[in-house]
Amino acid sequence: MFGQGSRYKLAEKAHKALVESTRPLDHTGSIRDEIFNLPFCVRVIADYVKDGGEPHELRDQTPQNLPNLHRLLLAICERERARQRLETPAEEQVLSFVDVATADDAQHPHFVLSDLLSQPAGGFRTTDEDKIKEHALLEHDESDGFCFKYEFLAPYLRALGVRNALMDDEVGGMQGGLIKVLERERDGEGEVFENLNRILLPENLEAVVRWCHRAVADRNLSLASFFFNLGLDLIKRRKDILSNADRTQVLFFDRRAHSTDRDVVGWHFFGTIENLELNDVTFRKCYFKDVKFRGCSVSSTTTFDDCIFEGRIAMSPQSIWSAVNYRKNCKALFPADTIWESVLQKAVGKKTERANMLLSIALRKFWHGGRFRASITVANWHKGWLGEQRESKRVLDSMLKAKLISEVPISGVDGGGYAFDRTALADLQNYMDGRHKSGKVRAVFNDLVR
Repeated sequence: MFGQGSRYKLAEKAHKALVESTRPLDHTGSIRDEIFNLPFCVRVIADYVKDGGEPHELRDQTPQNLPNLHRLLLAICERERARQRLETPAEEQVLSFVDVATADDAQHPHFVLSDLLSQPAGGFRTTDEDKIKEHALLEHDESDGFCFKYEFLAPYLRALGVRNALMDDEVGGMQGGLIKVLERERDGEGEVFENLNRILLPENLEAVVRWCHRAVADRNLSLASFFFNLGLDLIKRRKDILSNADRTQVLFFDRRAHSTDRDVVGWHFFGTIENLELNDVTFRKCYFKDVKFRGCSVSSTTTFDDCIFEGRIAMSPQSIWSAVNYRKNCKALFPADTIWESVLQKAVGKKTERANMLLSIALRKFWHGGRFRASITVANWHKGWLGEQRESKRVLDSMLKAKLISEVPISGVDGGGYAFDRTALADLQNYMDGRHKSGKVRAVFNDLVR
């Protein structure tokens, strides 16, 4: 790795020493225990040895009660303290890095020296100001400021910031930049979410649920969704919460004092909702976007009242969902409405909304990348979402009836295709520019809402 056999062997020893020192903690065979085998950790260890670090330092100077990656960072910071004779302890160095990572929501945060010296957690000691211009975890950016040397550091440090705030039960401990990052990962997908899953323990579940309900009460609903998805993942690792009914109780209802109702009111959901008992549960004024219901128990006592569904909604197994009580005051937007119509075997939403959506998708077949497309093949018409809908032929027939399109042969294409009427190009332009319906486009719409 360094062109020298001795350094390569030292890196191997350093890696082995760190892995062995963590195994008595929690050796369950999960990815959390194999963290040091991940490429970014191997690179950090290699750089550590390249800069003169010794294997025994990683083994001897990492406390046994901390997450594995945190222990590696502490060892590196401890070496920097000794190498540069810093007065700032290793733990305070890490906390300073947490603060600058959580102050900004950029993927690769940039900061200046003064940011490291003046942070809520204390920052580096001012006496170290002239010494920290070089640090094993930092590198200079183009403006002579700093950024983190490794791409994984910012999301890990942000996860550490969330963990610290959870442990202190201090909402104010999360800076604005961090909250924006968590809101972006509201569907349970992202680097901060993944890192939190590695460093949180099953017993942290109650704190996560508490923060979820607090965010709902504060109407920070994207943040609530982040913690709900985190709770869903943590609850899988709890050996004392095994049934779907118990999981539902813990996530939704245990924090309600003196209340026996089974209403979930005003929540926003993104991502996957799985392995919950939803019988006798009423979702009222909730918002679901790109949600997958997986392995949930539902029945006629599962009620959706005045809810909004948007994006791609999926239910697995789909067959049992036809029994749910989907009230008429719910609203399903494209393409969620098509899923509910397939499940319930009845029309969902207003005819005009459905007609608008079908018309929009059909016209886009002849409008690609902001440009008019004169003709398409029959195969093209049947591609994508429109081709999967039962109304696909009805839309086609309406467009042919209004003479907005016509059947034409296409050289070398079996089955031919459809050509758009050029005299109606202004009608297409009006619709694509501002959804204004005129001429033959209006005629198609009117036919669809009959």
